[in-house]
Amino acid sequence: MMKHKPLFYLLFLLGFVLMAQPQEDLASAVNQDDLGNVSDQFQELFFKAIAQRAIENQEQAIENLEKIKKLDLEEMVIYLELGKNHLDLKNHKEAEENFLKAIDLANDKQKFHIQENLLKVYKAQKNYKKGIKLLESLSKNDIDYLALKVNLHLIINQYKEAEKSLNQLVEVRGNSNQLYNLRDVIFKESEDYKSAIKFYQNQIKQTPENQDLYIRLIGFYKLQGKTKKIEETALQLEKIAPNNQDLQVVLSLFYISEGKVNKAFPYAEKVVNNNQIPEEQKVQVISTFKEIAENNPAYKSQLINLLDQAIEEGKSSASNRELGNFQLKNNQPEKALASYKKALVDQPNNFQLLKKIILLEIDLLKFEDAEKSATEALDQFPAQAVLYLLNGIAKNNLDQPEKAIEILEEGLSYVFDQPELEVAFFEQLSEAHSVLGNEKETEKFKNKALDVKK
Repeated sequence: MMKHKPLFYLLFLLGFVLMAQPQEDLASAVNQDDLGNVSDQFQELFFKAIAQRAIENQEQAIENLEKIKKLDLEEMVIYLELGKNHLDLKNHKEAEENFLKAIDLANDKQKFHIQENLLKVYKAQKNYKKGIKLLESLSKNDIDYLALKVNLHLIINQYKEAEKSLNQLVEVRGNSNQLYNLRDVIFKESEDYKSAIKFYQNQIKQTPENQDLYIRLIGFYKLQGKTKKIEETALQLEKIAPNNQDLQVVLSLFYISEGKVNKAFPYAEKVVNNNQIPEEQKVQVISTFKEIAENNPAYKSQLINLLDQAIEEGKSSASNRELGNFQLKNNQPEKALASYKKALVDQPNNFQLLKKIILLEIDLLKFEDAEKSATEALDQFPAQAVLYLLNGIAKNNLDQPEKAIEILEEGLSYVFDQPELEVAFFEQLSEAHSVLGNEKETEKFKNKALDVKK
């Protein structure tokens, strides 16, 4: 059994904003047909180059490939392999030039995989503008690349372009909470609250039963200070969903801020007695109510009543997720895991919750459970690199190094500009190869991890 990585070693993963990443080159093996009708001298030099790269002698591989170029042959595979070798050596300019030449000579099927290699160059250079342009082409063959494109637009503050790419993704995938969240980031970072309000007004007209849309609209009304619209929208939601827990928080805080304490109190009572509302929101309501009561003795009796109800409800007022957080902080990981799993029944698509469960299963040495959970989670979130990493960790600890290598190598291609995550992948790959006795691969990935840490 391999050495177990404790939970604290992996906790950094919880804070990551993960995004979809490019796939690994699926055409790593050279197809004889790609070589075309070439001479024996060509083939001899070419396969020498392949062999040299395999033993990490990229300089010699490049020398052999350059000899082929002198034969006056324009073959795509020459430039593809030159690009790969230069990329290995971090000669990014030369790698880009050769990949671009390979693309010019490639057929449509070959272009996609060469472009994926070129994306690695732009990733290493943090050349987001060129990366975006390339992703425009890649997304025509794989729509999931649009998610990465949205994030790159956001990095360089191209909000309109980010929204355009997001709209293209929604057309294919449909709206979801995750995509609404991404859209909210665009609206907030660009401070385009007017467009946000118009967008959610239209969304409500199209799907008035979607309660979350009202809460999002209220949030943007708050940013614009439109108090009448806040109340109007909240009451509109109350007609169709009087027990909406977010609504109870919104109305209690809204009426307190407006000095309408008598209107606020019934909603505040619902908040402290609702075991689905997170503790931090309950504390926010109680604290806001307390500020009003301290300045107005007439409301002190209501505050005491509210506090009594909160104390009586106690820990049981927390949702399963919040209860799990409480148990984890109090060194009760087994109980926390059970609470998180109960919460997952009601929130099966909660990515953060899934990740917490898998991390806890690993920390508790429940590697079979962790492997199963990570595999199932990948069906829902196939572009989340951290799930591949956790799956690989579980497989490593189940003495399945070959399977660990396979899943880790697949997941590496979804890592983009996340050095800590990349280090974790390399360390796990090094560990898996070590078990198999692959000394060169073990050292290779160990050194890669050290290089990223520099």
